[in-house]
Amino acid sequence: MIASLGHADQLSNHTYSGFKTPSSPRVHFVAFVAYYGPFVIPAIHVAIKGASRGNANVTFTYSTLSNPGDPSCDQFNGLVTNYLANYYYKLQEQPDVYLIVLATGCSTATAGIADLAREWDIPIVVSAGTGNELRDKRRYPSLVGFMPADYGAYSHVFRHLMDWYKWRTVSIICDPMASEMAGSYYANEYRGMCDSWARILSPKYTVFALTANLTSSASRKNALIQARAQCRVIVIITHMDRLRQTMVYMSFCTYNVPDSFQGTPHWKRNDILDTEAGLAFESLLIITLAHPPVSVGLQSYYEAVLNASRELFNKSQPITDNGKIFGISAHTAVHVTAQVLAEKQEVDILRDGSSFAKSTRNRAFPSVDGQCKLNAKGDRDSLYAVIGITHETGQIEVADCFVNFIGKMPRSSRSYPAFQTNYHNTVS
Repeated sequence: MIASLGHADQLSNHTYSGFKTPSSPRVHFVAFVAYYGPFVIPAIHVAIKGASRGNANVTFTYSTLSNPGDPSCDQFNGLVTNYLANYYYKLQEQPDVYLIVLATGCSTATAGIADLAREWDIPIVVSAGTGNELRDKRRYPSLVGFMPADYGAYSHVFRHLMDWYKWRTVSIICDPMASEMAGSYYANEYRGMCDSWARILSPKYTVFALTANLTSSASRKNALIQARAQCRVIVIITHMDRLRQTMVYMSFCTYNVPDSFQGTPHWKRNDILDTEAGLAFESLLIITLAHPPVSVGLQSYYEAVLNASRELFNKSQPITDNGKIFGISAHTAVHVTAQVLAEKQEVDILRDGSSFAKSTRNRAFPSVDGQCKLNAKGDRDSLYAVIGITHETGQIEVADCFVNFIGKMPRSSRSYPAFQTNYHNTVS
C-alpha cells in the first residue's frame, strides 16, 4: 500500500535593512508566511542578510505578514491581498524602491497574491503551495516556483514504482475531506490530487478510483472491501492521522479504532494501538518530500536560523522537520533572486516581472541544500522519498528517492516487508 501525503503566529511585521547608503536602490520583499513562522521568518531574515552582502549597491529589506490561523488558511486568505495592495500603492510614491512578493504557503492566498502580481507585472517568488494552477505560467508569467510539491509529482513517483514492480492495476481511495481542519480549500486540493493521479496513471494502467470519508467506519469498510476486490495495490490519498486509522482498521478489524489521533506523522502515537499500527504499517510505502542530505553548509544555515530566531523572537526552539523544508525553500527563493540581481548588476529588471521570471528558467543556482534547479517553466523539481518499515530495524526509513518525475536514484540495501508479494501493497 502506498500513501501520498498532502500537507504562526499572529500578524507580524519584521524588517531588516542592509547597511547601504541612503541613495542606493532598495529591494523590498513582502513575505506572506503561511506556516511554521518561527522557522520561516528567521530563514528569510538570514537570506536577506546574505543578499545584502552579495549586492554591494542595493539595500535589501523585508516585511512579513504571518498567518494567524495556521494551519487553516481561511482567515489568511482575507488578509493577504489588502496587505499587498496597501504596500504596492504606498511604494509607488517611492521610485527607488523595488517590490518583490514572497509567498510561503496557502495556495488560495498565493493565487490571489499572484493575480495582483500579474496585473502589476511585479515578480512573485513562491516557496510553498501545492495548487497546480500556480504552475500555469500563461496565467502567472511573473511567478517563479520553489514549491516543494504538486499534485502530479507524487503520482509520477508512484508510476516509477508501478513499472519497477510490474504492477498493472491500482485502486485509488481518495478522502477529499482529509484536511477539513485546514479549511475548505484543502478538500479541493485532495480532489485535485485524486483527479491528477487517475489522469496520469490511466493511459498505461488499469485504475479504479474510489471516494470515501475515512473518518466513517462504514465508508472506510466499504472502500477497503471494494478496493481489495479490485486489485492488491491500493493508493490512499489522505491525512496521515486518517491513514493510521485506516491501516489499523484494515489489519485489525475487531478493534474499536478512535476517530482521531494526535502525534507524529507516522504510526507511533504512544497509545494502545501502537503495536498493531506498527505491524499494519509494515505493508505500507509512503511517498513524501525528502530531506536534503546533511552537510557542513546546511548545518551552518540551521545555526544561523536559530540565532536569527533568538534575535527576532527572543527565544529559540529546535527546528521541526517541516520547518526545515519550508524554511529552506523560502531561503532559496530569496537567495536565487539576489543571485539574479547580482548577475544583472541592475535592479530595473524588477519593474518587469515577466522578464525577471524568464531569466530564472532552465538554470541551476547554488543553495543551502545543495543546488536549486529551475526547469523550463521556472519551477523547481523536488526530491521525493519512498519510505517504509525495514526488517532490520523495524523503523521507518528511506527506501528510494526520486527527483520529481525525472528518474529514480539507487535503492537502499535494506529489506522492506512492503516490497514482498505476500502483502497487500498499499501506497500513501
